[in-house]
Amino acid sequence: SQFYMLNARSTDKVLQWVRVECQGVPPSSKDKLGVWVHKNRLIFFGGYGYFPEGKQRGTFEFDETSFWNSGLPRGWNDHVHVLDLETFTWSQPITTGKTPSPRAAHACATVGNRGYVFGGRYRVSPALFHLCLSPNLSRRFEPRSALLQESRMNDFYYLNLDTWEWNEILTQGICPVGRSWHSLTPISSDHLFLFGGFTTDKQPLSDAWIYCISKNEWVQFEHNYSEKPR
Repeated sequence: SQFYMLNARSTDKVLQWVRVECQGVPPSSKDKLGVWVHKNRLIFFGGYGYFPEGKQRGTFEFDETSFWNSGLPRGWNDHVHVLDLETFTWSQPITTGKTPSPRAAHACATVGNRGYVFGGRYRVSPALFHLCLSPNLSRRFEPRSALLQESRMNDFYYLNLDTWEWNEILTQGICPVGRSWHSLTPISSDHLFLFGGFTTDKQPLSDAWIYCISKNEWVQFEHNYSEKPR
């Protein structure tokens, strides 16, 4: 959860990374998270990492397969954290609306005051273990009988970055299949461009899509690089 800054406008021949000491409660240690930029703030969503040590708003779901590996158990979360770039202070807003499920390796894009998020990786089967807290607050994991399955999702949401209200986007017609590790890029004030990714069947993708905000529809974009998935 350490934060570093690189001044890309520096006139020095060698650019240097600088560690920034931030105030407030930082996010838990994680990777594969998404980020939006709005009003001189960085707004982080979701990710995959360790169980939070401090108090966090939102949901954390354990990845049971991490119990069998070395180190501490890990999982997915749906936490929203804000870093003010003027004061370098962390905060966590109270969100409303229909919150997306915890996820990692999703794609985020900012258009106006909306932070869009598409897809990502998450567990879809019941948990093999659930977290129990004993009277002395020690953690205990109790087994459940279920097969662990993971999914690359194709759900679509936006977060109002002024009011912190979540909204699910239900589109008409065809849409991209579920995926992780894809890109989502604003190409106008009314369009987002989605490309590539990784399917639930662990296949790399090369398809491209354009989402029209005003029409609320996806259109597949034909291109000359379909044989170069990524």
